[in-house]
Amino acid sequence: MSNRINWIDTAKGIGILSVVLGHSVMEISLFLYWFHMPLFFFLSGFLYKPNDQFIIKKFSVLLIPYLTFFLIITGIRYLDEGVPTFEGFMKDGLNLLYGGEVLSGYYGVFWFVTCLFALSIAYHLIFQKIKSWKVWLGIIGMCYLLSYEYSLYLKDLTVMWNVDVVLYAIVFYALGHIYKRFKQTINTYSLHLTFFSLIVIGGALLAHLNNSMYYRLDMKSQLYNHFGLDLILPLSCIIILITISKFLSQYKVSFIILNTLGTASLTIMYLHLVFLIILPKYTGLPLWSVIISSIIFPAIFHTLAQNITLLKIFCLGQLHRYFPKKYINLLYRTNV
Repeated sequence: MSNRINWIDTAKGIGILSVVLGHSVMEISLFLYWFHMPLFFFLSGFLYKPNDQFIIKKFSVLLIPYLTFFLIITGIRYLDEGVPTFEGFMKDGLNLLYGGEVLSGYYGVFWFVTCLFALSIAYHLIFQKIKSWKVWLGIIGMCYLLSYEYSLYLKDLTVMWNVDVVLYAIVFYALGHIYKRFKQTINTYSLHLTFFSLIVIGGALLAHLNNSMYYRLDMKSQLYNHFGLDLILPLSCIIILITISKFLSQYKVSFIILNTLGTASLTIMYLHLVFLIILPKYTGLPLWSVIISSIIFPAIFHTLAQNITLLKIFCLGQLHRYFPKKYINLLYRTNV
């Protein structure tokens, strides 16, 4: 029996559509960047569930597909660009290990996976060790202050796995976790929060359209240097998207479409850039057709992978489901 939460997958579906459109429709990408990656970190925080196998599960779910899709996409890239020299192979290998901002083009979204892995482990260790909510909130607040200073003065640094983004992303992860723990109380104020969020978003849009404010958020490039606004605006967008997701998840057609995309969101994230790069190069398809293809074909691949054990393990990160639990417990005790 599935334990998936319908509105979460609906929100992921909206989020991955925003990611694809943000990489293909430049006229609206600026606005989509305001929320699409903060949304995924927020939802990941909502789904945070500490247990004895947390670290091993995150390794299985995030890093094994990271390696698998890197190899798959690299094979496609070699077919397109030609097989490189030995130095080229070595460079690709080093880029795989270093990750983060050094990965671009076909691999432009890979930073999210390693950043989320590092963030998940850091948050888990903090949450397990810190029992005081006041101290915990103080640490999260300090992370945001540091992320702001980092964006101002050190954003040109290239750090392995984009772990520097953890300072900013952990805030949304924590907010997602807070929402899960106190959702009944927070939901009693949902109308007020929605109204406030609409005012914030509307004001930001008007200010941008009137050229009185230019706001750009880019987590991969550590561009979050508008103090306060970098929290309030993305969070306002997330609140509205949660409201929309809960509404759409009640209707069969939108539920089926968005939940299917949400369930396959990580696979689509890995593969959509391949289609956005390859299809315009070798076909005369219009942009809308390329966009739809970059969503549908990865979703189909994900559906097929769910029924093939090897693909489930290596592409969908399900190794922990097949590995004997006694060995997982042994590994956990050894690591601790």
